Amino acid sequence: MNTDKFIRSVNIAMFIIVAALFISSTGWAATYYVSPQGNDATGDGSQISPWKSLSHACSRVKRFGDTIYINSGAYTDNNTCDLSVGVKIEGAGKELVSINTSAGTYINATSGMPVTDGSNQIFGISFYGTGSNTCMYSEGRSNQEIHDCYFKDFNTAVHILGKRPMRNNCSDNESETATYCEDDFRKSIQPSDTDWAEDVKVYNNTIINAKLNFKTIKRAKIHHNQIDNSASFKSGVGHTAFWWNNVEFYSNTITVQTVAWRTIALEVWMVENNTEFRDNRTNGWFSILLNPNGPNTPYSWKIVNNTFESNVVRGMESRAVDAALETCYHVKNVLIEGNYFVNTGSENTYKMAIGIWGHGENKNFIIRNNVIYNMDWTGVYIQSNDTTKPQFFDGDDIYFYNNVVEFESASDHYGVYIHDGAGDIDNVKVRNNIFMTAHRGAIVYPAGHSVSGVEFVNNDFYNGTGYVYDTGSGGFSMVSNNYTFKPDIQQTGSRPEYYYRAKDSNANIIDAGMDVGFSYSGGAPDIGAYEYFHLSPPKNIHLR
Repeated sequence: MNTDKFIRSVNIAMFIIVAALFISSTGWAATYYVSPQGNDATGDGSQISPWKSLSHACSRVKRFGDTIYINSGAYTDNNTCDLSVGVKIEGAGKELVSINTSAGTYINATSGMPVTDGSNQIFGISFYGTGSNTCMYSEGRSNQEIHDCYFKDFNTAVHILGKRPMRNNCSDNESETATYCEDDFRKSIQPSDTDWAEDVKVYNNTIINAKLNFKTIKRAKIHHNQIDNSASFKSGVGHTAFWWNNVEFYSNTITVQTVAWRTIALEVWMVENNTEFRDNRTNGWFSILLNPNGPNTPYSWKIVNNTFESNVVRGMESRAVDAALETCYHVKNVLIEGNYFVNTGSENTYKMAIGIWGHGENKNFIIRNNVIYNMDWTGVYIQSNDTTKPQFFDGDDIYFYNNVVEFESASDHYGVYIHDGAGDIDNVKVRNNIFMTAHRGAIVYPAGHSVSGVEFVNNDFYNGTGYVYDTGSGGFSMVSNNYTFKPDIQQTGSRPEYYYRAKDSNANIIDAGMDVGFSYSGGAPDIGAYEYFHLSPPKNIHLR
């Protein structure tokens, strides 16, 4: 056999196969057109003979990789677009294309289980609804991408999920995956590997009088969306979303009309596997709860560098909510870092910045480098008196390090409020914080329940009544090495970062802290939220 000829033959055959695969995946992909001047009855979807409606185009375009292109213009389309797998919808631009629809669900992208590769993309369109309908619904599909669109007057602008979660009162032999157990969260059953809608991307959208919702999503990125529900009582995201796994939710702005039980900027339960909420802004409240059975290392979730800034009226349309951030319930390993909580006016919207309560195990909360200003009552509220579920609150290893808590007046204001009840609270460490104009730095109330191991150490407590107050439960195990000096911070310019930074290299807060396991610059950690930068290399770098 001629070896060279054989090798050449094999190479040619492989080239033909690869070329065929390339042609089949891309070469046959086509673009079809929709225009206000088109005709659904006589058009063929070409540029010279376009269709008139997106819903009709969706009924005709079925091939994976095909595109429906919507030309500039205003459309009314009250039929549902049943979007096939792999088909993209591209508008000429959200400033150029508008679609009004009264369809109950306008774009329906639904597949069965297991979840399949949807590879749908929608962008460059403005959508207008009736106030109660859904614009885009996707179930059972991964790789869904929605960006650079405008949505107004929908109940839900975008709703994407893998497997639809079940909500039940569960028996001990429950077997259905993605089951959320109302009666006992510990019995909830995780989604299977094929239940997740993976790699969802929703970004650069404007949403007015509508919300986003996501369930059973994994490795999703939801970012740079502007949600404005200031003229309605609609929530921003969720209410309620379930099962976010390793999701990045960042740089979104969510505006609501009120802080109330049924009006929530963000509500998501069953959050796991290092899901991150970062660099978001809201005048509402976040409810991030529950991870009884999912991956939780290094964290179940992280809440980092968000701004909660409000002066809205509390409790409109439904009962008022006290906390800017509710984050708790059957969870281990939570990071709350670098956030800013502030009431900006006379409404005193937030009673507290952070609420940790409910039931079940709540273990290893790291609350560090946050600024909390002008709350109406307390900075952090830890409560153990919920008896509505089988497992009472069990709070353990809650660390409050290097924060700033400042109030407008000291009367009835507290840095950390520990409300003991039927449950158990142990090992709360309050270290390296600045408390300004507070009645107490920390309080345990009432008395006679299970609270132990509370430490109040190396804090600066300025212009207040006293470091701590214990009504008799014996909860404090250590109160030592605290200060009462006026902190040498800038106290000028805008809050939070510049205002609360050290005034200069001789500031009394520099190197005044104790080692709590995180990197620092200088001879020791500083007190307060912002470490002063020294030119020498950082010392004592740890990974928690």
